[in-house]
Amino acid sequence: MKDLGNTLWDSFRKDGERRDFKALFDLYYSPLHRYSYFITGNSDDAEEVVMDFFLNIWTKRDTLDISGSFEAYARRSVHNLSLNHLRDRKGYLSADLSEAGELVSNFHIDLEEEELETLIWEAVSSMSEKCQKVYFMSRRDEMSDKAIAEELGLSVKSVEGYKTRVLKALRSLLSGKLLASIFI
Repeated sequence: MKDLGNTLWDSFRKDGERRDFKALFDLYYSPLHRYSYFITGNSDDAEEVVMDFFLNIWTKRDTLDISGSFEAYARRSVHNLSLNHLRDRKGYLSADLSEAGELVSNFHIDLEEEELETLIWEAVSSMSEKCQKVYFMSRRDEMSDKAIAEELGLSVKSVEGYKTRVLKALRSLLSGKLLASIFI
């Protein structure tokens, strides 16, 4: 997909052909939407972010210089646009993946970012609804344990327990991935 993305981008930039742009859009829309959704937690917000990205590359194609991989550029742009969207919408910057980033650096796992996000999403999705809610309120919404407890009608200790369960599941999943990568 990386080589195809670079080829399509080069062709679109050179000729300005709509078919090349459409091919880029068709190739990258879904993965970029999933990525933005993981950050924003809202499908409509993710769609808006991805559409803004494609609008930007359409309007700035003559001046935009992508020296590396188009895919890497697209992911980084959507990442930044998603965070900006959250900041603008909520008044502060979200830090969804901070704990996951720490886990990755601790285990020195060589995973593609998308694969890591998929693993995290699967781990969190497999937890109870309450665990998921607590995790996202803590990570995405940056709420304190006390604020989460008040909103959900739980004790602070219960909130800490839910967060601990999710983080243990993430650690277990990522350490299992580390072991698998060692033996490959």
